[in-house]
Amino acid sequence: METNEVPIPDTPECVASHCGVWACRSDILTALARQLADGRIQAVSREELQAKREAEIEYEVTASGIALIPVRGVMQRAESKFPESCSTVRLRRTLRAASKDPAVRGVMLVIDSPGGHVNGQMELVEELAKVSSRVEVRSYVEYLCCSAACWLASGTSKIYLQNLSEYGNIGCFCAVYDESGKYEREGVKVHVISTGELKGAGLPGSPVPEAALAEAQKRVDLIGAEFNAAVAAGRGLPLEAVEALADGRCFTPAEAVAAGLADQISTLEEALEDFADSVNQKEAVKMAEENKQLEGFKALADSDGYEFACAHFGKSETEIDLARRDVKIARLEEENAQLRQDLAAANGRIAELSARIPAPAPQTETPKAPGAAPAGFQAAPERAGEAKQGLTYNGKFAKANKK
Repeated sequence: METNEVPIPDTPECVASHCGVWACRSDILTALARQLADGRIQAVSREELQAKREAEIEYEVTASGIALIPVRGVMQRAESKFPESCSTVRLRRTLRAASKDPAVRGVMLVIDSPGGHVNGQMELVEELAKVSSRVEVRSYVEYLCCSAACWLASGTSKIYLQNLSEYGNIGCFCAVYDESGKYEREGVKVHVISTGELKGAGLPGSPVPEAALAEAQKRVDLIGAEFNAAVAAGRGLPLEAVEALADGRCFTPAEAVAAGLADQISTLEEALEDFADSVNQKEAVKMAEENKQLEGFKALADSDGYEFACAHFGKSETEIDLARRDVKIARLEEENAQLRQDLAAANGRIAELSARIPAPAPQTETPKAPGAAPAGFQAAPERAGEAKQGLTYNGKFAKANKK
């Protein structure tokens, strides 16, 4: 039988024990490892791995603006020696690039994966959450969407299933092998000299202490709890309902939809059409809201209303209200300054007109004779033997004070 030229682990057990905790279909992972070991499939060479690492980020964009990003094969943080695999680091970069592409109106993950290693999984789902804040992301399951792939899909807004697909396998595992009996049968006894009970536990040929098994179980339970919480949050399900489903089962499409783990059974073409229709509707609603907002801005200001609208689209109502207030204050200040200028101009005009009015001619008075009465007055008639006592004015007599 042909053997692999690329150095690889020679047993499925070695793959499991060296790679720690997996969120993957164990039967598929074991079959892949065996096929690699006996040469039925060829491992990826170092040169091919390097080429995969250096390859440009690529994704297809449909005519309706939906980016198709494949998630196929075993999911691992780095590029894998499995012939078809998915690097979660590369997947994160692809998601990030698509979300910033102006030609992309939505992202569809096209999934056919048994799951994979948990290393890098948390970073991937966190990246998905960031990308989803910029562009909507949905999932389409071509055939397999198990374990880590299910974890990923649960973070997207809608999940479509092909009618023969398998979905679920929620949970994770690790394998711990105790080969001490085999070694003993061969006459070999392994002594582990270490600084603690768990240090060196699991070395080939040494008994695995119960404490080491308990630690492994604790690690698996911790990751499993994160997995369950992510599915519950992403799908809007009670945590207890997800925990009841997280026993490693794979569900048929109808079962997955009925359990709330997925949304719709369809072909890829139908899923893309549904996604495009949804994007169109959302954009129409957004455009109507923006037009309404623009009309409000135009009513606020005349010539600068358009510029104000462009500068404040997408901001919160509080920010917009503050900006409107600032515009009103600025306009009042402009009007006040204009009024001051108008008042100064008016005062200048008044001064100018006043300077044109000729000065009045000086008035001359006729000299009065000594003892003569002022104008409008007449002397009172004299009586014999009496001094003048007063003056009359307009027929009225004004008495003089007697001394």
